[in-house]
Amino acid sequence: MEPRSIFAELFLAILVVALHDRRHVVSAQVAQPLNIDAGDSVRVAWLHDHGRRLQGRHVVVWYPPDSLAEPQIHALVTQLDRAVPMLQQAIGGPYPWQQLGRARVEYYLGADRFISHARERTVFIPSLRARDGKAPFLHETVHVLLFVRQSSPRTARDSLEAAQVEDSIPDWLAEGLPDALAQTTAARLAFPEYDVFQSGGPEKVDSSCAARLRSALGDKVLPFIGANGSPPELYTTDRRLVAPIFYPCAHSFTGYVMGRTSAPYLASLFPEMQRGSIAPLLETRLAQTMEQLRRDWLAHLPSSAPAAGP
Repeated sequence: MEPRSIFAELFLAILVVALHDRRHVVSAQVAQPLNIDAGDSVRVAWLHDHGRRLQGRHVVVWYPPDSLAEPQIHALVTQLDRAVPMLQQAIGGPYPWQQLGRARVEYYLGADRFISHARERTVFIPSLRARDGKAPFLHETVHVLLFVRQSSPRTARDSLEAAQVEDSIPDWLAEGLPDALAQTTAARLAFPEYDVFQSGGPEKVDSSCAARLRSALGDKVLPFIGANGSPPELYTTDRRLVAPIFYPCAHSFTGYVMGRTSAPYLASLFPEMQRGSIAPLLETRLAQTMEQLRRDWLAHLPSSAPAAGP
């Protein structure tokens, strides 16, 4: 089959999955839920049938033919092979609770357009972004390293239990720790990690967060920094409105807390998220309430960040 026909086949298959999964009538006025991983099974099947595979010591990369030049894909595997153990060391692993265990991290570079994401032991990234150096490889890799065995929202016994687990997850940490470790490790390794929300890296993330909190939508994001959950818009078609504020501020707050604890300590909280709020654990460790911690962080930000709300 010609490459163009193969790509057309993949696009149509994923379009069918995405349309089948939608449960709401599309409206230009009403934000729609995002199902970020809707086409993953199709991507995996397609790449297994038509793609190419390159294995390193710590990683396996699947990619479409003619998507990345051979020197580029070999360089990517070499760079990831250096980064994965460094990220594992940063969080203090390996741990018995890690879903990955001793397995390699698998990367699927899909031929279609979608939001980069991770599921259990697997990272999904558009091949076009990988080719153009605009992919958050290390951020998604940390998600894999922090994915907890067994009870997660995807394996909860019923929808009520899944919702309860989701509500207990502090997304500021779930996204902030991967971002902080990815950008720090990328700088140490000269890894081409893409700064998706243009926060400026570890040196400028505090300034970026402070400036964006003062924007019109800053008040939508601030209540979720240092608290459970995330802005409702973050996983809808309005994601673009709040994500550029939420991610840098999650990184900033996580970095502040990490400076008073450690990355391994924060990683140890991930299995605790499945059992309930981690706030009491942090409050005991730091001998202050989460609200006091938030106020201290805001005071630490450059040039008069907003005051913490109730």
